[in-house]
Amino acid sequence: KERFLISQKIFEPLLRGENVEEEIMRLNNNSEKVLQVYRVMSELIKLNNLRPKLVTTYERVAFTDEEKKVRITVDRNIKHQANDDKKNMNKLHAIVCETKIQGEPPEWYYNLVNELSLLQQKRFSKYATGINSVYFPARGTYNFYTNFAESKTISDRMTKNLEYLKKAFDLEQE
Repeated sequence: KERFLISQKIFEPLLRGENVEEEIMRLNNNSEKVLQVYRVMSELIKLNNLRPKLVTTYERVAFTDEEKKVRITVDRNIKHQANDDKKNMNKLHAIVCETKIQGEPPEWYYNLVNELSLLQQKRFSKYATGINSVYFPARGTYNFYTNFAESKTISDRMTKNLEYLKKAFDLEQE
C-alpha cells in the first residue's frame, strides 16, 4: 500500500487517466518515490483498462505513542457506494480498529483487547468488504476476502501485472 497527496481539483482528471504528474509532484514535495508510485499506478490502470467501481468513506481517529512504535486507527461510519450507481450504497455496521505494533505488544494492549471484547481478524479489507456488500450482497457483507497469495492459479493478466511491477520496482522474484 502506497499513499500520496492529491488535490480535489485533479481527482477527476486522475480517474479519467489524464496526466497529473506535475501537480502530484508539487503536492508531494517532488518525491521521487511518489513519482514512481504514480507512474506505476497510471500504467497499471492503462494496462488493465481499470475504471472506478467503489467509493468508500469513513471517519478516522488515529493514535500513536511518542516513539511511534504503536499506531491505532479507529474507523467508523464506513459507507460503500457503487461509483456508477449513486443509489447503491451500504453502511458497514461495525467499527474497525486497526493496530500496528513494532515488537511485542505491551501489556495494556492485551488488557484493552479483552476489556473491549475486540474480535481479532487475520485480515480485513474495507475495499473487499465494500465490493462484496454493494455488488454481491448475497455472499454476506463481512466474510469476504480473497488473498492473492492463497490463489492456486495465476491468470495471464495477473502474470503481466506482476512482470510489470517487477520491472518497475526492480524486485527480486519471490
